[in-house]
Amino acid sequence: SSIINMYLANSNLHSDEDTKFVSNQFYKMIAIIDKNGNNIKELFSGQFLQIRIDYSPDIIYHENLNQIIQFRNNKGDILFTLNNFHTIGAFSGKTIKTGVFCDIPKLPLNEGLYYMSFILRDGTKDLASLDDYIKIKVNKGDYFGTGRIPRPTYGMLVDHVWHINN
Repeated sequence: SSIINMYLANSNLHSDEDTKFVSNQFYKMIAIIDKNGNNIKELFSGQFLQIRIDYSPDIIYHENLNQIIQFRNNKGDILFTLNNFHTIGAFSGKTIKTGVFCDIPKLPLNEGLYYMSFILRDGTKDLASLDDYIKIKVNKGDYFGTGRIPRPTYGMLVDHVWHINN
């Protein structure tokens, strides 16, 4: 059984290992994959991961698309949000051939359980929303490459550099 447990209250859903197939007007499939396109079986703090989202053909009729992914803790607090509007800008549904991909070079989550929500917008209009759609378990990982693992109660992990000026 996979470490990534996915679920949805929608009865039009079936799961194929670590890939979620969605039956709604806009989302077709969501997967968490590695650099080679393989489904990730276990997640670790500091690990590279890629989120792949395939859309249904209806997406071509929309020009000003923003895909939002939110990571939440088990209390429902938003820990961080990924949004193409802030990075590459909005995209047109006509330009999508095989899906969209969001790379996370180093997963900043400490050991624990988390939820991923997905929101698709055309400008300011919500087209689709999948709240707490994917539940993930993150295992201890050597995020900083030092062999010293922060306790889960220390919160999120962030790349940073210390300097001492003498």
